[in-house]
Amino acid sequence: MFYKILFEDTIEYDRLLEIDDSDSNPVETKTNQYTGLDSVIYSNSQIDLLLNDNGEIKGLQICNECTKTFNIESHLLQLAYRLTLGQNITTEVFDGNGFSEIMDNESLKAYSES
Repeated sequence: MFYKILFEDTIEYDRLLEIDDSDSNPVETKTNQYTGLDSVIYSNSQIDLLLNDNGEIKGLQICNECTKTFNIESHLLQLAYRLTLGQNITTEVFDGNGFSEIMDNESLKAYSES
């Protein structure tokens, strides 16, 4: 299972305003009660935003308390796909053992649908 995604380049925070979840609902932002990080509610999954000092998104992660949410790994990959759509940004995707894989936008889409 993948738990964390880092983007090759940062993504503007306002890009979240353009994103709908898989049910065509706008994403909701809030603070994660377990981690204290800014997070996004995407298709009923809470996904933490990893921000740089300028408030730009440098990555996404699933907190340990949220891993049992149904289909959360797919939601993590779908959100990363939508954030990088049309941006030509590659991502490094980490699993729970610290291993990583480099994925482009199409790889994220294909893996999230499998």
